[in-house]
Amino acid sequence: MITSQEGAIRFPALSFEFTDMFHTSDEEASSVTANPDNLSEWLREMVSDISPAAEEMYEPAATLREDLALDSLDMVELIMNCEKQFYITIPDREWQGVKTVSDLENLLRQRVGR
Repeated sequence: MITSQEGAIRFPALSFEFTDMFHTSDEEASSVTANPDNLSEWLREMVSDISPAAEEMYEPAATLREDLALDSLDMVELIMNCEKQFYITIPDREWQGVKTVSDLENLLRQRVGR
């Protein structure tokens, strides 16, 4: 168990196993390699993989919970995928301010430095 400066408690040994539960094979992984230059495209694919119904409603102003119908487990998966993909850790208090696709993209751009 590790406690970060933000006070978040992390379990590194479990984190790896838990993340792998979501994508068990290379075929299921995103076909778009995430980087700051194609972040919008990667996010769209990631959200659509998590919730296929979200693809129709996906746009920058769409709310993650209401418009895209992501439940709490979907949000955990999305957060973990973002953190893992960009090798970042975002404190819970910052995630709480993310309501729309645009909010999420802006937060990620801030954290990865672009």
